[in-house]
Amino acid sequence: MISFRKFRVLGLAAVATVIATAALQAPAQAAFPTKSYKVPYGNTYTQGVLTFSNRNVTAVGTLRVTAGNCRATSLISYARNGSVLGRTGVTSNYCVNVGAGTRESDDVKTVAADVAGGAYKVDVCLNGKTWSGSTWSVLDCITYYRP
Repeated sequence: MISFRKFRVLGLAAVATVIATAALQAPAQAAFPTKSYKVPYGNTYTQGVLTFSNRNVTAVGTLRVTAGNCRATSLISYARNGSVLGRTGVTSNYCVNVGAGTRESDDVKTVAADVAGGAYKVDVCLNGKTWSGSTWSVLDCITYYRP
């Protein structure tokens, strides 16, 4: 026969095991701050969500392009003191043939922000050129601050 005293000892051992197991589990990772962005220009735009992590900023969104044009998103990250931390430039783009109407394309960019705590702010720019053009120009930029 098991006495009440043995149950009490077994119960305390089980509680101690649960507490020890919980203490050994890795702490939950804090989510990085996010901010929605949209940079319109005429009937085109780049829009999505910025994620400010510790050493970079990532933009995940959509490019909307009208027929006969090309569009690209670029990012510039800044430290709190205003110094530039990184630039993406026009590394990929989306072009729509003349007569093809308006189209949308997925767009993902990441810019370095290699300082403790990451970027203070980022410029999201919509760049453009005509289908046959060779020179990219900045159509508009909007600054977004780390939340």
